[in-house]
Amino acid sequence: MGCFSENGPLLVNEDGKTLRVNKFAWNQKANLLCIESPVGVGFSYNSSGVYEADDLSQAQDLYDGLQKFFGKFPWLRENDFVVSGESYGGIYVPTTALAILNGNAATSDQSQLINLKKFVVGNGVNEYMGLSTVMFAYYHGLLSTEIYQKFRASCPDLHEFEKGPVLAPGISDANPECASATMDLYTTLVYDRINMYDVYGSCAGSPKEDIQRLVKELLTPSTPGKLPHPIGNTMDLCLDNKRLDSYFNLAEVRDSMHANPTLAHWSASALTTAAMDMLSTILGVDHPILQHPQMLKYTPSLHGEVTPLWLQLLERGVNGVIYHGDSDLVCNALGGLWAVESLGLPRLAPRSAWTYTQGNSKQTGGFVEAFKGISYVTVKGAGHLVPMCEPEEAKQMLDLFVLNDLK
Repeated sequence: MGCFSENGPLLVNEDGKTLRVNKFAWNQKANLLCIESPVGVGFSYNSSGVYEADDLSQAQDLYDGLQKFFGKFPWLRENDFVVSGESYGGIYVPTTALAILNGNAATSDQSQLINLKKFVVGNGVNEYMGLSTVMFAYYHGLLSTEIYQKFRASCPDLHEFEKGPVLAPGISDANPECASATMDLYTTLVYDRINMYDVYGSCAGSPKEDIQRLVKELLTPSTPGKLPHPIGNTMDLCLDNKRLDSYFNLAEVRDSMHANPTLAHWSASALTTAAMDMLSTILGVDHPILQHPQMLKYTPSLHGEVTPLWLQLLERGVNGVIYHGDSDLVCNALGGLWAVESLGLPRLAPRSAWTYTQGNSKQTGGFVEAFKGISYVTVKGAGHLVPMCEPEEAKQMLDLFVLNDLK
């Protein structure tokens, strides 16, 4: 999906039938390998018919897939390698990077090594998304003072700069007032059709009634921490993916991609379960994921805890870049900053603006804070899908902070 709508060499046009060249494609200075994961999303399939995965098993599957790729293209092994992803890729990226390091350590065959140098996460899931979402929403004018003050008064144990899902204390019988205040807060955001992926963007996709049903399902657990039934896969949550749905269901496209003919209708809405993962992580509820017509069951086993994985990677010599479009609410820049700061790493340089050239003038593309081994970068005006929202700035960010010291 991202390869044909964000950073790949070709993008799907609005007609859903044709492609155009992406002049800000990320493969202009590096090889770009796009992999569908976990098995069961997109056109990927499992001949065994078993579609179950979790945060760690998908990483091992990705590592195995990379080894098969390099087995076919061994001359690419000597290149520096970067694992990159966005959204729930906040989980996929560090777990896959660690799987690569563990695979390297377990083999004595030098021809099997993957030259991992860096991990890159864009608007990714982390354990600080919960309260930061509330703070971000209020200070961006998306919540009334009345609702915000009720939340803070009803949930006194929740504080800025702290990790953990917002609703975790609220869904227990111990704090029904916090649960009620949290429900008021989130239902306000969603009922008002705020595009949680880009708060300044318009809201397409599902009608208001469907969104209200989703919120009710998420915030009305039958038992503490559990949803009454699995979330379906037909929600769009303000995203308009009609052109992708159209293109990937063209017979000639499916044939050219060698898609398994037994696979059902391709739908970007099936990818909305990534949003379910994020919302469940934010709210502190757990649910089984039904992600594909094959009914993939995905278990978010790490519960959004990624900073320990970052530290392991840094300790093993792999640097990181954490970047955020600053208009995203669901995986917001504030929570990303809190997560990076929680590592307690030495700061190498003060926060500063980074720029790109637009016409004959320099423009501010965002801000950067450099820590030992990891950089925190924002992209000004971009939402959750940074290369889609601000492609020129995203490409410059890639050049400045990701490819700057690689070969």
